[in-house]
Amino acid sequence: MKDLYVIKASGERELYSETKIKEAISRAQVPLEYHERVLSDLKTHLYENIPTSEIYNLISQFLIKSYPVGEIRFRLKKAIMELGPTGYPFEVFIGHLLKEYGYQTEVGIEMPGSCVNHEVDVLAKKDNRVYFVECKYHNQQGVRSDIKVVLYVHARGEDLMAKLPNDKVYGTWIFTNTKFSTDAIAYAECKKMRLTGWSYPQKKDSLQTMIETKNLYPITVLHSLTTEHRRRLLLENIVLVKELVASPNVYRRLDMGRETLEKFKNECRQLGCDQ
Repeated sequence: MKDLYVIKASGERELYSETKIKEAISRAQVPLEYHERVLSDLKTHLYENIPTSEIYNLISQFLIKSYPVGEIRFRLKKAIMELGPTGYPFEVFIGHLLKEYGYQTEVGIEMPGSCVNHEVDVLAKKDNRVYFVECKYHNQQGVRSDIKVVLYVHARGEDLMAKLPNDKVYGTWIFTNTKFSTDAIAYAECKKMRLTGWSYPQKKDSLQTMIETKNLYPITVLHSLTTEHRRRLLLENIVLVKELVASPNVYRRLDMGRETLEKFKNECRQLGCDQ
């Protein structure tokens, strides 16, 4: 196959890479037997400067027909973006995620600083550590959390810490469902701030990995839930599939109908969220 360029969500051009496609569908736990079939199907649709979003949609369409549970996992990033339109459900989601990792959490609280009061998206406590967590939610691909975000979160953390006793270790932590700019990462590293983005840091600590490791899938990943179902659940601050599965009275109130309810239960079972 001759060299072909794609257009990323950021507007950048890069070479089309079958290796990246394989990595993406491997993360979605799509069996090897489907990999070449995905690539073959893609080849019939590719053209010069095709947007990566279109490639994503083509893969989703193929997996829906061929390996549905793989498509559910594959669309995880998009599902997180569908938690909007406001950023509050993402804050609730991060609060639940950190709780699953052993933190005590409070979402959307106001705290006094040395100079002014501050709204803290999530207060996370574990052992002797306390983190002031900022959640930067974006509902579009290609948007990065930049240096301005890191600067104001650091300044707010300094003001909050100045008001608190010295019996604990305090820190600032930023979560985003997209990426951080290079300057934002450099400043955060210099100031010992924690950053967690969709694929940052690499390996075990990225947001994607934290979600997948403990099957902390958002309700927006399920095809069995309609837009109205999602809206009603988010109004009740129910953001995790696991949480919904554990609340049969809640999902019964959605009046799904027998067939949809069976589809819902099957999706949850396939995702490992029915434990």
